[in-house]
Amino acid sequence: MSPNRDLPALQLDLYLYYFPNHYAIHHIFTILFTISATLHLYSLVLTCTLVHLYYALVSIWIRMISCNFVYLLPNL
Repeated sequence: MSPNRDLPALQLDLYLYYFPNHYAIHHIFTILFTISATLHLYSLVLTCTLVHLYYALVSIWIRMISCNFVYLLPNL
């Protein structure tokens, strides 16, 4: 008989003793990862929306300036 034949059982006992809520910890990390991924997705969507809005406003502003220049040209 090997003197280490009960070593895996001892390791399992120690593991269960020190980490009794392994599945609860796993679920907590899963929930935290889900929240983090969701927030990153929302921030990405918000950033894309703000960039799109910025470029839309800039293009409208440029059109307004160019139209004003076109209207002012005959009066020069």
